[in-house]
Amino acid sequence: MDSPDKDGETQTTKSNGVRKITCIVVALLLFPIFIFILKPDVRAFFIHPHKPQFTLQEITLYNLSVVSVDPSLVSSMFQTTISSRNPNSHFVMYYETVEASLTYHN
Repeated sequence: MDSPDKDGETQTTKSNGVRKITCIVVALLLFPIFIFILKPDVRAFFIHPHKPQFTLQEITLYNLSVVSVDPSLVSSMFQTTISSRNPNSHFVMYYETVEASLTYHN
């Protein structure tokens, strides 16, 4: 059994207190690293990302023609300019492929 020192505390009690403080300091240092680097889904929860905004700036119609086999079909080519705005300063967006379709029903 440990004998009390001049302050009335045992050596075991002092080492347990130092161990607890060390564990708390290490946890406080590692927690932000875990949240913001290792778990991007959790990071997104705290930062609250917003949807990007897309704007159709220009559309040009080329080669509008009626298909000779079926007069109810029309063929054409479009050239469009679409801009996007990312309202999130903490997230970067990359586009590999963008596909669009246009349909008309009478």
